Amino acid sequence: MGSASLKQLIGDSKAIQSVRKKVDSLARSGANVIITGEPGTGKSVVAECIHLQSSHSAEPFALLNLATVDELKLRSIVRAILSKRRFVNPTTSGHGNFDLSAGATLILDELDRSTLPAQNVVVDLINGILEKQYVLRLIVLLNGRVKELVKEGRLLSDFKALVKSWDTIEMPSLRDRQEDIPELIEYFVNQTAKEMDLGEVVIDVNAISILVRKDWKGNVQELKTFVEQAMMLSDDKERFMLPESLIDEQSELNSMLERIDAGIDFALDRSMELIEKRILERVLKKFEFNQSRAARFLKITEDTLRYRMKKLGIRTLHEG
Repeated sequence: MGSASLKQLIGDSKAIQSVRKKVDSLARSGANVIITGEPGTGKSVVAECIHLQSSHSAEPFALLNLATVDELKLRSIVRAILSKRRFVNPTTSGHGNFDLSAGATLILDELDRSTLPAQNVVVDLINGILEKQYVLRLIVLLNGRVKELVKEGRLLSDFKALVKSWDTIEMPSLRDRQEDIPELIEYFVNQTAKEMDLGEVVIDVNAISILVRKDWKGNVQELKTFVEQAMMLSDDKERFMLPESLIDEQSELNSMLERIDAGIDFALDRSMELIEKRILERVLKKFEFNQSRAARFLKITEDTLRYRMKKLGIRTLHEG
């Protein structure tokens, strides 16, 4: 069962502004909705926003992941909805059950990743709600457009026929709203800092510059997970900085040059050290961590190489 907790659509790009306008409109309409988009784009957040901004926000909502519920369990859940107007939690037998009063919202996630028999049960649910004229809003989350999913055999044509008049929201991928990444990073850093009771965390400007150019195949969810992991693993809890494993000398150099051209401040010392560390690590690996050969290649003394390695925290092959 959901609560009226604050859900936000972060960003000011044209793509997310368009989504925000549709959410406002659909929250008022009470209509059934299909939300499409790649995994990780925030479809469930949008679904909750629609419910929480509606006049029925005080009523319950439930999110059911259809890819994790087998057909028999799903049929039992649907039977309870249609006969008793009651949602039965699929993961626990005695907890998380509640009545679906008028104005409640049922969010059906991963329909296109569920089995075809399970999709048949969802079709029965939609038909049953229409026949009984239940005031129950349905929001279905899909990883692609209905027409394309049906053509690919991942979605029943019966479902397509039932939802042809439903309103649709298409969530943009993160690569289509890159200008929102800095604001998303700030939001996730602040949220994670609050959960970890860290107080205010300073965000490294170089980190944002690099993360904006990263290919986030997992979209907003991947970015959120990355920020959380980076903060948990960081030794410096007062600053959000990139793990060095994500930085290479070329991307760091490109970032430096871009910031110089744009007249934007950056941490020169740290950027130079990261570049130097990556170069030294690459040379050492090339010569199987033979420091004598690596020093000759770099035209520096072994003492200088060892000093730089120690300063930059580069381990020898023996240190592992």
